[in-house]
Amino acid sequence: MKTFTKICFTSFLLGFVLVNFTFAQFATISGHAYYTDNNEPVVHGTVYAYTLSAVLLQTAECLNGSYTLTNIPQSSEQLDILIEAEDELEDFLPTYYPNQHDWQNATPVIPSTDLTNINLYVDRIPGGGNYPIISSVSGSVDINGVPVQNAIVHAKVGDDIVNYGVTDSKGKYVVDPLPLGDYILVVHRIGATTVIKNVSVTEKGLTGINFTLEKAGLNNITSKTKEYKLSQNYPNPFNPVTRIDYVLPVNGNVKVSIFNSIGQVVKELVNGYQESGSYMVEFDGSALASGIYYYKLEMGRFTETRKMVLVK
Repeated sequence: MKTFTKICFTSFLLGFVLVNFTFAQFATISGHAYYTDNNEPVVHGTVYAYTLSAVLLQTAECLNGSYTLTNIPQSSEQLDILIEAEDELEDFLPTYYPNQHDWQNATPVIPSTDLTNINLYVDRIPGGGNYPIISSVSGSVDINGVPVQNAIVHAKVGDDIVNYGVTDSKGKYVVDPLPLGDYILVVHRIGATTVIKNVSVTEKGLTGINFTLEKAGLNNITSKTKEYKLSQNYPNPFNPVTRIDYVLPVNGNVKVSIFNSIGQVVKELVNGYQESGSYMVEFDGSALASGIYYYKLEMGRFTETRKMVLVK
C-alpha cells in the first residue's frame, strides 16, 4: 500500500513538474496603443506577433487601447509587433513597435520572458481617409512569383503617407480613395525587401500595378552584425525617390545626411538614437535639381560617404 501511494505521489509530482515546465515555455506580450496626435487610446485594432522571417506566431485584439498576446514561445528569437486597423472607425496606419511604418526600422522584441508596456503609437490617415470619391490604385504583390498576404502598400507624397492598402490571401491590394496626382508607391512586407514605384493617378484609376519582392537575407533581418555598412542607394540614378540601406554594429546616435556637390546639407534623413541592426531610409529629391549628390552615415567616430545621381 505504501509502495502504491509512493508511486502515485511520485507520478503526481512528475505530472506537476511537467505541466509547469510546459507552461514555462510560453510568454505573454502586452501593452497599449495610442494615437500620436492626442495620446487617445486606439479603440479597436488587431495586433500581430511576427518572426523577422515573416512567420505569424499570434494575434490579439486591441480593445480600448490594450492588448495581450498569449502563448508566445519563449526564445531568444526577435519578433516584430504590428498593429493594424480592422474597420473604418479606426483610421490609422499600420504600425510596427513602437511607431514605425516600415518593419526594417522597427524595434524587435525578444520573448525570453513575459513582456509588458510594449506600447504602440499610431498615426492617423490624413483627413481620416475621407477624401472625395476620386480614384484608386490596385494590383498584386508576390515574392519570387508566389502571391503574399499582408504586404503593405503605401501611397506617399514626399515623406507623407496619404493612404494605404494591404494584400489579401491572393496577393491583391487596393489603395482607395486617393486624390488625383503623382504618388510614390512603397511596398513593405516583413521578411522581404522594399520596392518603390512612381505613378500618376488619373480619374480612371490605375490597375495592374504589380510588385515583386525578394526575401530579405539573414544579414538584413538580424540586429546582430559585426561591422558598419553603407550600401549604394537604389535605384541609382534615380527620379525622384531612392532608398539607402545601412547597417549598425552597435547602439548609438546616428546621422544620415544628404549633401549637394558643394558640400551643403540639403536634407537630414536620420538624426537620433538607433539600436544595432539593418535600416532603410527613403530620400525624395523632388524639390532638388538634377545633379550629383552625396549621402553620409555618421555614428561615433565612424563616417562613410557615397555618391548618387538625380536625373529628372
